[in-house]
Amino acid sequence: MRKRIFLHFIPTSSSWLSLVAGFFAKLTRLRVKRSAYTSVAHLKACLKEYVESHNKTLKPFVWAKSADEILEKIERAKKALPAH
Repeated sequence: MRKRIFLHFIPTSSSWLSLVAGFFAKLTRLRVKRSAYTSVAHLKACLKEYVESHNKTLKPFVWAKSADEILEKIERAKKALPAH
């Protein structure tokens, strides 16, 4: 039997992943929950419309910390965590 599920462990502070999760949470809340779709094609069309609308009002993500501050924090975490 082929394994169909793969677990990928990532740092809990992965800022980019939080943005992705937030996008899908908003998509679910605004388009999927409490909605009725007549077909898969209708659902796809509504999701595509949402994404196109969302992309018209994009705002660039601005990092709150500099690369040096982030790297410094990583080094502190490495020292604090036990080695495997």
